[in-house]
Amino acid sequence: MIKDRGQKKLALRCCATQGIVPFAEVIVRSNTSIEDIPLNITDVDVLGIEMGHFGSARRILFDCKTANKQSGINRALWVSGLRHLILADTGFIIQAKAAPDTHRLAASSMGVNIHTEDSFRRYAASLSLDFDRDVTYLDDMDCWDELMLSGQRFPSLADLLFFITTQSPLEQSGAKGLRLGLSFLMRSAGELDPNKPVHRMIYACALSSFLLHSAMTIANLKDVFDFSLSKDDFERRLRYFLWEGKDNYEIRLKLRRALTEREGPSIEGTTEFDLPQWSKLVELMRSYLEAPSALAQLALITKELAFRTAAHAIKPDADVRLAKILSSNNRSRQFIFLSSNYISSAAALPKDFSRQIEETLNFIMR
Repeated sequence: MIKDRGQKKLALRCCATQGIVPFAEVIVRSNTSIEDIPLNITDVDVLGIEMGHFGSARRILFDCKTANKQSGINRALWVSGLRHLILADTGFIIQAKAAPDTHRLAASSMGVNIHTEDSFRRYAASLSLDFDRDVTYLDDMDCWDELMLSGQRFPSLADLLFFITTQSPLEQSGAKGLRLGLSFLMRSAGELDPNKPVHRMIYACALSSFLLHSAMTIANLKDVFDFSLSKDDFERRLRYFLWEGKDNYEIRLKLRRALTEREGPSIEGTTEFDLPQWSKLVELMRSYLEAPSALAQLALITKELAFRTAAHAIKPDADVRLAKILSSNNRSRQFIFLSSNYISSAAALPKDFSRQIEETLNFIMR
């Protein structure tokens, strides 16, 4: 069970009501680990990913402590180091005891804000009037417990769960995030059952991660995209972009061909080296580029849908808020439907996963 629940609930609600995609209990590992078994460095209590209108990602970390074993400024020094390690833009400490103003000013100079629970409530309410209303599913700590424990309940889904809860929010590259997410979803496809609410929650979280990394990808791709490009030129540029350069792609392609020649037809796949359902992905990315600003809010919407699936009760005000966000851009539902259809097709998942997403969105928008 997640600790410091009250403070984390405040942080999660603060994120969601500001349009920031929240993640809880994010495990931090080194990208240069040299051990056979990965070692955890620490964890982030709550990490928020804010997608700007033009696709830029901003990370906000929250450190929640009900027991004041350290002074506020000592904790701020630690959070400042963690902020730099994970490349977060700013940090918040929510603690039980107030810190001296001098310490708070010193922490602020390091990009860290120190609050008590009461001062954080006032701060969050000043940012969004929705903070004082029950308008999000993402502050439901029981749902977070269920998501975190799913790896133990379903060991075959542990890698996918680690991706959607930890790797996805920490990944700085949109292209790499897309590749990893599709890979983990494909490996877990045979274990996902659309008749299980927790599996529908996991699927919608995977969709949210896909849309998050799609927004990051399109933010860069739109700067070099020209609608006058031929289909073949666009497809070639997209291929190189998603593999983070022509050299990276060609090295992997040559390796695949060498393995195929050595192993013969028994090796999985062919001498081609593209992401699954490549033609559908090309069309999807081209659709995104027609309205790139519509992508910014979709990762949050689909994560709300994920937690709505696992919620003990429907929140009418939360549904009204989701309908309002969806109505603000007429491409939102279309992009969610297309994205869900793509990832379910790419991973060969039952069509019921995608159908249930569509039914829920249509119900909310009725």
